Amino acid sequence: MPIKIPSFPTAESAQPLKKVIEWVAEQMGVNEYHVAQTMTYFLEGIINRVSMGDGVSIPGFGIFVPYALLKTSRRKIPYCVPVFSPSRGFRNSVKLTAPYSMKWREKHETHKANNRRGKRPRKERMMGFTAMNAMRIAFESNARKEGFDDINSPDGGIKG
Repeated sequence: MPIKIPSFPTAESAQPLKKVIEWVAEQMGVNEYHVAQTMTYFLEGIINRVSMGDGVSIPGFGIFVPYALLKTSRRKIPYCVPVFSPSRGFRNSVKLTAPYSMKWREKHETHKANNRRGKRPRKERMMGFTAMNAMRIAFESNARKEGFDDINSPDGGIKG
């Protein structure tokens, strides 16, 4: 059963995430909605810890840290931005096995342009976890439409 990824403008941009979720669900023996909800809580946890000034290191994957900018704003208030640094193993895996494609480079550049640091942070941008909560609500709604009784149960929900 294909999972529906909320807030993606096109089906094409959701495919890699869908494939990851489906692969993890298959490996764990649970449904895709359970994996998707777990993923949103995991990401929200990373956002919360980095927002509090902690680094989150995932061995073999990389580290998320709040990176203090040396340049200050016009108001002379220093601030931090989130930064991800992949591990050597992750970098080498991608370097040695990923096919060369400008498509993802262009998508990355577009993402950076659309999400660049503004002159002044807006309150809604500071609450990244609200996006994860909205995604969880959408996943749960989709799971109920698909006929899953309780996607929060340890077995991942049973289709009724």
